[in-house]
Amino acid sequence: MMTTVSDPTIDDETLISIELFNQYLKETEAETRAVKAVAKAERAKKDAATAVSKLSNDASAEEKAVVESKYRESVEFLAAVKADPLGATNKARSAKADEAKVPQDEASSEETTAGTTDDYAEDAAESADSADEPSGEQE
Repeated sequence: MMTTVSDPTIDDETLISIELFNQYLKETEAETRAVKAVAKAERAKKDAATAVSKLSNDASAEEKAVVESKYRESVEFLAAVKADPLGATNKARSAKADEAKVPQDEASSEETTAGTTDDYAEDAAESADSADEPSGEQE
């Protein structure tokens, strides 16, 4: 049986304890989401740096520009996530929602320019959502 806050059988001290515990859980979940978001942003930056280093000398200028642009985006995203981990993932989530609203013609042209940073931003947003679910991981 689940008791509600207005249950007269629970005294005030217990209600306060329950509220403090729930607040602690929310803060812990937010911290976990923030740590995961930073880790994913760091991984995106590392992957982009690897792509830049693997660029061959005979790559076209356009290919080099795209890879270097992805790296710069990943560095900027990492800085944003470190400054405000939950805010950056929320922005990534809303950007993904806005992208879904784009007409099909525009979406197909944007798909060719979408970078790994967008994928990692989406992953960071999803990991922030999945942090609410219990997992087998220990930290």
